Amino acid sequence: MALACAGCGGVPKATKTGAGSPTLADQASQFMAQGDYFRAAFYWEAALAQSDDTQEVVLLVALIEAQVRAHLLHAALRNLNRLQRRCPDSPAVRELFEIIVLESGISIAPLPKGV
Repeated sequence: MALACAGCGGVPKATKTGAGSPTLADQASQFMAQGDYFRAAFYWEAALAQSDDTQEVVLLVALIEAQVRAHLLHAALRNLNRLQRRCPDSPAVRELFEIIVLESGISIAPLPKGV
């Protein structure tokens, strides 16, 4: 589910800080790999809070992915709205919305004629 807006580069680069300690994004990626999506969501959120504008989209996508996998769907929708404001023409926004709807089990049926 690693999606990003056009021009963005996928998952954040694993960079080290200080004495070789992993960054928040590194730790979030490790939790994702371990299947601990709830904890990964918290780390992605923290990494996003410390990021600059150039990393925001990539971190938002990673955060949404973790939130969906942890079944934090309301939070995922809030962040999807934030992503949509940042990248209004991105097909990734529509794709993430469809994934959230599928994960939630919501059935979206077309309205009957005349409604």
